[in-house]
Amino acid sequence: YSIFCTCKGELNIVDFATGRVWYSDSPFDEVADEVQSFCQQAPFIDLNATVLAQTASWQTEPLPASVDIVLMFGLGLGYQLNELLQNVRVKYLVVYEPSLDTLLCTMQANDWQQLFETAAALGTQIFLQLGNDGSSVPEDLAELLQTEQIKRVYLYRHRFHPVMDKVLNTLHEHSGNRGMLTNSSQHFSSYTS
Repeated sequence: YSIFCTCKGELNIVDFATGRVWYSDSPFDEVADEVQSFCQQAPFIDLNATVLAQTASWQTEPLPASVDIVLMFGLGLGYQLNELLQNVRVKYLVVYEPSLDTLLCTMQANDWQQLFETAAALGTQIFLQLGNDGSSVPEDLAELLQTEQIKRVYLYRHRFHPVMDKVLNTLHEHSGNRGMLTNSSQHFSSYTS
């Protein structure tokens, strides 16, 4: 991956292997819209549901002003991190990004000093799970739940990725079943054709 400047003068990511860009000509606007949409209808999983949700669609709700955990799948340019923290208080923000090359792109594009200052002021702990496609979610949830009484986890998909998609689907399928959500014996692999 590499950074380039769009015709509107904004930074974007291009995948040299495919020639595809990650964002539109205006990544800032695209990410702002994405975060706004997430805040209006945030997908979530329950950790302690008394009745297990067996629905085909994801459970969503307007994001409360303060939440315990957001699991974010995909880092991209990282603009969504800044935008999210401008809109909601998050105690634990766990970001899964399978590609280390993406980190190099975001380090060139995002204002990480501002992000970390905002996070510190809000009491947000950011966990960057770099080189991690989300396969460690069960262990990560189990670790966070050892010290906190958390009932709900919000799921933010910034990037589509075969393994991250499988992790998200597994989380959705097992919403309400804490044992399955924190079962570290689950193995995730990419789609096969």
